[in-house]
Amino acid sequence: MKVHTILRVNNKSDLVFTMQPMFSWKLIGGKRNLMQKQYAFVVAADSNFEHVLWQTGRDSNQSSGISVPMGQLLPATRYYARVQVITNQGTTDWSEPVAWEDPRTDWQADWIRPGTVRVGGPKKQKKPYITKKIFKAEKGNHRAILRLSALGMYHARLNGHDISEDYFRPGFTDYNQRVQYQSYDVTNLLKAENTLTIEVTEGWYSGLYGWWGARELFGSTNAVICQLEVDGHVLVGTDASWEQWYGPRQYADLYNGEEYDAIAKLEKAGSMVPFPHSKTVLVPQEGPSVRIIKRLKPKKIFHDSIGNLVLDLGQNIAGWMAFKNQHVKQDTVTLTHGEVLDQAGNFFRANIRAAEAKDTYHLHPNDGRTYQPQFTYHGFRYVKLTGFSDDVALSDFTGVAISSLQQQTGSFTTDNEKLNRLRDNILWGQRDNFVEIPTDCPQRDERAGWTADAQVFMPTANLNYDTQYFVKRWLRDFLPAQQAQDGSLPVVIPDILRGGFNGTTGVWGDAAVLIPWYLFQTYGDIQVLRDQYSSMQAWINYVRRQGTEEGLYNTGAQLGDWLALDTPEGSYHGGTDQNFVATAFFAWSTSVLAKTAWLLGKAADAHDYEQLHVKIIKAVQRTFLQDDDVTPKKDTQTANVLLLQCELVSKEKQFTVAQHLADLIMSNNGHLNTGFAGAPYLCTTLSAHGQTKAAYDLLFQESYPSWLYEVNQGATTMWEHWDSLKPDGSFWSDDMNSFNHYAYGSIGEWLYTIVAGIRIKKPGYQKSVIAPQPDRRLGYVQAKIDTAFGLLASEWKLTDDGQFTLTVTIPANTTAQVVLPIGAGQEDMVKSKVGDTVQFTNGQLIPKKLNSFGVQFQAAIPADEKRYLVKKGDLGFILGSGKYTFTYSLK
Repeated sequence: MKVHTILRVNNKSDLVFTMQPMFSWKLIGGKRNLMQKQYAFVVAADSNFEHVLWQTGRDSNQSSGISVPMGQLLPATRYYARVQVITNQGTTDWSEPVAWEDPRTDWQADWIRPGTVRVGGPKKQKKPYITKKIFKAEKGNHRAILRLSALGMYHARLNGHDISEDYFRPGFTDYNQRVQYQSYDVTNLLKAENTLTIEVTEGWYSGLYGWWGARELFGSTNAVICQLEVDGHVLVGTDASWEQWYGPRQYADLYNGEEYDAIAKLEKAGSMVPFPHSKTVLVPQEGPSVRIIKRLKPKKIFHDSIGNLVLDLGQNIAGWMAFKNQHVKQDTVTLTHGEVLDQAGNFFRANIRAAEAKDTYHLHPNDGRTYQPQFTYHGFRYVKLTGFSDDVALSDFTGVAISSLQQQTGSFTTDNEKLNRLRDNILWGQRDNFVEIPTDCPQRDERAGWTADAQVFMPTANLNYDTQYFVKRWLRDFLPAQQAQDGSLPVVIPDILRGGFNGTTGVWGDAAVLIPWYLFQTYGDIQVLRDQYSSMQAWINYVRRQGTEEGLYNTGAQLGDWLALDTPEGSYHGGTDQNFVATAFFAWSTSVLAKTAWLLGKAADAHDYEQLHVKIIKAVQRTFLQDDDVTPKKDTQTANVLLLQCELVSKEKQFTVAQHLADLIMSNNGHLNTGFAGAPYLCTTLSAHGQTKAAYDLLFQESYPSWLYEVNQGATTMWEHWDSLKPDGSFWSDDMNSFNHYAYGSIGEWLYTIVAGIRIKKPGYQKSVIAPQPDRRLGYVQAKIDTAFGLLASEWKLTDDGQFTLTVTIPANTTAQVVLPIGAGQEDMVKSKVGDTVQFTNGQLIPKKLNSFGVQFQAAIPADEKRYLVKKGDLGFILGSGKYTFTYSLK
């Protein structure tokens, strides 16, 4: 099969508007051990490549993270790129081209705002307005680009057509620093006579946002800026000649919902007026848009015991309910959203707090049209229906799920349906909360970018979905928030708290260091480290000034092991010493910063932070450990987890700590009691230090508290609390009890990296490890990751009689260190599908025909993997690209 290439720009194959294009390609076809030797990369101003602008050719196996010098690019210009690769199996044809356009522009349009402002709706919210422009355009072979932004939230239509499938534009950033604008190719929508309408609402900019009921966090005036460029020239732009209208939307609020009056007529309110706002804050869109990702049919409609007509979608989602107006008995209907039913099975919404989560429609009876909101979303599974007739049908309704994530890159499947449901809960929790920013929850009056939640979940998030540009955009708001303070990081980004509660560590502030590192490891994109280095450094330098001595972080407000179960019921704070949690993460982050400094060529910084790291380790051992230098003074599960995860004790003592951790779990009747600081790393640290059985025991635990307890209780997303819903059907609390909180979904990382065994060896997966650690309680596991190089997969089967089969798939231009789990001292046969045979005798490897397709056998497992390979007799070797199957008896 001839080798060919698939080229992508910013992880996409369709047109991308970006001023920082990043290219990668996959090699498809060929034989095993396909490796790139050289490549030729060409950029042109036309799709036929007749006008080549820049090209490069290199003897290199690099096929991701390829950039074009910025000096070669011009604003408002479309470019095309293609690549040709020389491999060890021949030369590919030129790839299909990819196109991108540099969206930088000369803004000739002005910011405009409504001349008339009407206030109404819940809590005196400003009524949405529509601005409109009618204009002419020449027909012919022209390219039309529409650029828009708003202080608020906009939706645009050209000649009656939506200009895109995007929602909630221009997106949520720190509007004081950066306001994104979007560029859309509207060539196919342009006519000789044109009408452009833009509806604007308050959104995050000035609407209700935050759990304390604040408004106007970034400004009080909603404005819009727009210009249409035809062949690079501005044809029309916003100015005082644009009309202002009021339409059927009476209000739109992210928390409270929308009110829509289908009976109301468009009402002209005069002209728009100029608004003197800076254009320097305008930046091209930096990440993915929110879009509809799935439509779901509801499961049932029923009356609860107090008479509410309730619709059950069957799945907790972030989005809204669309309905067809054909079974309505009143001219006003409302849809009120909730996550769960109460103990008696009645509709319940107290945990959503002040968010009304209600959409209201004034309708012509049964007009047959479909209605749904445009500028709000809800977190819900259940909907209370008011104003509908009793013969309303399930087919009238559609659940609409939204997310900023469109490309799923990872999958994990087993023969255990409860584990598969847990997997789905993790995926839904991520999709529902990755909406513009990584939120804590999608339902209540919060939905803020909590740094700790994102930090602990990010390794799992990066396995499940392509998060690269979504997270990079969010990270850009870190440093401005830190600069406004003293290097400390707000607990939520963007900083809606305006500096309140800054400096909290123990997973919160350390997001500034650890999240960029996770992205670099997953995608091999060193640019994210360059971009975030100042933020990473600012955080560590802030923390090193805080302690009573350098090396400790034992001052200030700390959240510690948030929501752990080792304190009296009802407490938010766990039992682990909060200063220990803070200092442990300080050590981890400092170590990562030192590694980052080395990668970026900052040797002086690297030496400084390495020395600081040594000081922190000594301070931890002196301050927080007992005289044996192993046991925490406050001896909790989480404290022992962090000793291992943050490498706070010597390697010789780590296995002792892991055994003690396993003993603590057993003494707690085989249950965890860890919170946000400990649970994400619990199973990983156990497996990394010889206690994989204890980790599996936790996974398969079904009584409270456990991951499968939630599944047994009917969860369809991850919960904020282990006991959000108690065994008797009562709730942990009403005021802070989200049923869609992804932090505890971080167990997903362990499922991929230990159960399936796929781990990164070289950033970006150019070198990987496949070393599954099977358990006889599972008969089948399959994990797949769509990397920048192609599909990386691990699939194993384990029969009742101990027959073990491992199938690995390794993408072209990469290698994998494959480790086969076997029993020591046993004579086993390992057989590939093509008939090549390797014999194991007393734990020794005797290569035979397997070498014919390039296997490199290892006499010993590399030191950096030893902590994961805990059974004597495990054997490793290096494989190039291809698919391999090994079958043998696992004693």
